[in-house]
Amino acid sequence: ARQAQSRIKRLAKMEPASVSIDETEWQTSIFPDSKRGTYVLPVKKAVRRSVGAAEGDVVTVTVEIIR
Repeated sequence: ARQAQSRIKRLAKMEPASVSIDETEWQTSIFPDSKRGTYVLPVKKAVRRSVGAAEGDVVTVTVEIIR
């Protein structure tokens, strides 16, 4: 039950976003990381392939919060 409550709190704070890396654009959500005081942006494998990025690569990302 505690895990479910934690997940619900985290999902309640997620922010819908429009994201782009190079010419690849998609809609997703960013999630708060309270330990680091920042947000986490999950990037799917298909997107990483599309932009030619591997795990650990540094890329420039544009994030626009959707309100």
